[in-house]
Amino acid sequence: MNNSNSITSRRRFPRVGDPSTGIDQKTYANLVLYTKYASASYMTPCPRPLGNTLVGEFTNIVTAMHGFVARDDKRNEIVVSIRGTKEVSSILIDASVMLTPLQGIGLPPSTSQESSEQPRVHTGFLVAYQSIAHAMLNVLGPQIDAYSTYRVIATGHSLGGAIASIASIAIRNSYPRTSISLYTIGQPRTGDLMYAALVEKMIGVENIYRGVHSIDGVPTMIPMKFGYRHQ
Repeated sequence: MNNSNSITSRRRFPRVGDPSTGIDQKTYANLVLYTKYASASYMTPCPRPLGNTLVGEFTNIVTAMHGFVARDDKRNEIVVSIRGTKEVSSILIDASVMLTPLQGIGLPPSTSQESSEQPRVHTGFLVAYQSIAHAMLNVLGPQIDAYSTYRVIATGHSLGGAIASIASIAIRNSYPRTSISLYTIGQPRTGDLMYAALVEKMIGVENIYRGVHSIDGVPTMIPMKFGYRHQ
């Protein structure tokens, strides 16, 4: 991963505090916590995500995308969790590997007219993001306005991690004063080098955590020869 924080587990969890893993206790605990949030997005409904307030859910039946917004008043956080591959339609989205210019609801406008000079993302992932973007921002926006000091956490597993990555920059673009962190689990490569650089610039490398497992093929299933890079 380019200049971001990551965790690679083998067949057992790495030892917390062991310098060879590069993971401190707080980082490890956060990764476990947001993995649970990502897991909760597969439950429909999930009335009290990790015992916290369910603000609202968003679903698109055509793309089979689903997620929720929860508020943790103890940690002063608003969590956006997006579900990964579950239905046939989302598997088809996974397979749409053509890169396309990053454009859509909430996303920053391109400064170039040339598509080759714009950040580009996986076509299927962008379609999936677009299918829930309006509903997600409508649920999230009033929470950010009402709890302006809270940090927003975007998280997701597999396909959901890719969508959370795109959503994170849309949230940052729409609410530039809001603190935001991105935690993904098993996220596939989502876009090209310009996209990866944009995510790191807008979210900050110190706020990006990508958890992977050494025997999980999903993070590398989209080859770099197609122009993809991890953030």
